[in-house]
Order: sequence, then C-alpha cells, then structure tokens
Amino acid sequence: RRQDMATTGGRHPTLARYKVGFSSTGKIDAISIDSFSDAGYTIDDTFGLLDMMQTMMDNAYFIPNYRTTAAALKTNTITNTDMRSP
Repeated sequence: RRQDMATTGGRHPTLARYKVGFSSTGKIDAISIDSFSDAGYTIDDTFGLLDMMQTMMDNAYFIPNYRTTAAALKTNTITNTDMRSP
C-alpha cells in the first residue's frame, strides 16, 4: 500500500493569482483569475479539471466582469488526478 500511495497521484496542486475590483459599497464588480495546475508527468484529465474549475470559480455569486485563464503545467512528478480510490 505504501508503494501504491507513493506512485499514485493525488489532487492537482494549483496556484491562483487574482485581482478583484469592488464598488464603493463593497460589492464585487470585477475579478480576474489566472490559475496554474501541476499535472505531473502526463496531462491525463487535467484539462477536464481546469474546465470545471474555470466555470465554477464564481460559485453562487454574480460577478458582472469575470475573467479567468488556466494552464496545465507538465512537471517531473507523478501524474495527478481528480480522485484516488483505494
């Protein structure tokens, strides 16, 4: 089991850089988010994850000016995946 856990990827480590614009009353008027996700040594299902992440980032809020980008980064680590089962 230790070997399996060491060689099976987990969730994608992700870095997000963002800028937020507020109205004078404190309401969010604009947001810009750039995300970078560590896919590991294969891209695998990372693009599906990034697509879902971009469409759901604003969650339950209506933000009139919403911009997001996402990049899958290929690295020299084990491949990451949305989920891992025993």
